[in-house]
Amino acid sequence: MAEGPKEKKEQEYQFINEKIVSKRKSRWKKRLMSLGFTVILAVIFGLTAQLTFLLAGEPLKRLLGIEEPGRQEVNFPQPTPTGLARPSLTPTPTGLPVSPKPLTPKPTEELTGMPSAPPECLTPKPTPEQPAPTEISFVPPENLTPEPTKGAENTADSYIMLYEKITELAEEAMKSLVTIEAVEVGVDWFQETYETRTGMTGLILANDGVDLLILTEGEKLALADLIEVRLGDSSVPGRVFSSDANYGLAVVAVALESIPAEVLEEIEIGKVAPESQIRLGSPVIALGAPNGYDGSIEFGMVTSVGSSVPVTDGQVSYFTTNLTDYKQGYGFLINLNGEVIGMLTHTHKINVNDGVSSAVSLDALRGVIVKLLNASGMAYFGIQGEDLPEALQQASGIKHGVYVHSVENASPALAAGIKTGDVLIQADGNELFGIRDFTKVLLAAKEREVLKIKLLRTTGEGVRELTIDVMLTKKNMEQ
Repeated sequence: MAEGPKEKKEQEYQFINEKIVSKRKSRWKKRLMSLGFTVILAVIFGLTAQLTFLLAGEPLKRLLGIEEPGRQEVNFPQPTPTGLARPSLTPTPTGLPVSPKPLTPKPTEELTGMPSAPPECLTPKPTPEQPAPTEISFVPPENLTPEPTKGAENTADSYIMLYEKITELAEEAMKSLVTIEAVEVGVDWFQETYETRTGMTGLILANDGVDLLILTEGEKLALADLIEVRLGDSSVPGRVFSSDANYGLAVVAVALESIPAEVLEEIEIGKVAPESQIRLGSPVIALGAPNGYDGSIEFGMVTSVGSSVPVTDGQVSYFTTNLTDYKQGYGFLINLNGEVIGMLTHTHKINVNDGVSSAVSLDALRGVIVKLLNASGMAYFGIQGEDLPEALQQASGIKHGVYVHSVENASPALAAGIKTGDVLIQADGNELFGIRDFTKVLLAAKEREVLKIKLLRTTGEGVRELTIDVMLTKKNMEQ
């Protein structure tokens, strides 16, 4: 049968009816396959490079004679056992006497030109009825004006010399102090980058063979994007090595390889005085920026001691001075031995707005600082307490212990059943005479260690003795 015109036309233009298939899905499929292949190659390359590094790293170092310095465990510098020294005011060139000359009175005739005894006419004649009176002689006042001393014609010389000696002492102590700047980088509304710099003083406390470790305030470093440390005329990068917001302390590390050799030779490790040397009336020298100006010096004395504020699982001891309190001031206090006795604080006080210049005792925080210098974690218990108040001792008959002010949420203490008002009297068999004893036990403990606590709890039936096991956790150093 012959094909009709209609059928023939459909065959000639059949290609027009073919469907056009979109290649979009095909293109995405190819891209995904290509991306997946690239990722697989990257993973294989990374694993190969890591394996090669692990297998060849140490042999290669031994082949080339490269030795990587190991980090050494460091300890808190021990204070010197000597007593409090005073700057000498009698150097050889001045000729000032060590002690005043004895005031020997001269003969009366030399001083006044008068005879030693009164004239004979003024002496009453004894009568037979009365006994002769005791002879009385007049002695004029001694000459109280010492002879002028060579090299010190007036008291101004000794006053100037005193300040020169104190300044020399301060300059020597400054070798263990550095200036630290916390740099915050931001972007303004015009998309321009700007920097905000906050200064603070650091105390060099250790060299662990890899880094120079510097103690400073922790609060100002919390938001820092960069840290710069000024050592002499050099400015080198630093980093936060460890910190504890609870105590407001931080340790900044500076790599030894980034410090010029001549600068490193001039650096000295700071010496910390024992807390017992912080006494009423003791002279102090404030270094760093006590009045807000970097490199400034202030002189004063200790005006009160024995104050403290509670922190989590411990306390911060502080003392006050008669130095002017500047809100923008910071730095450290030294004694007349050149030893550091405290760090200026604006937060660790009972009344932070009283305008009294205060400093935290570093020796009282020795255990905490050792932990920070070694970046070793602290065990967390979770209470705020204090030494058992005297009024409570008399009312309850309890002689000593740690009075629990509060128990923190989500803490090991709360989970174990410690309550506000409890008195902790023993921790792992150690008698607790105060909060410091409790802190020492925690500093020696480790994470996930079970601490056996013996406590006294006052109930409606009287005072009960309880023993509770508390599993410690790791302390969050950022809180």
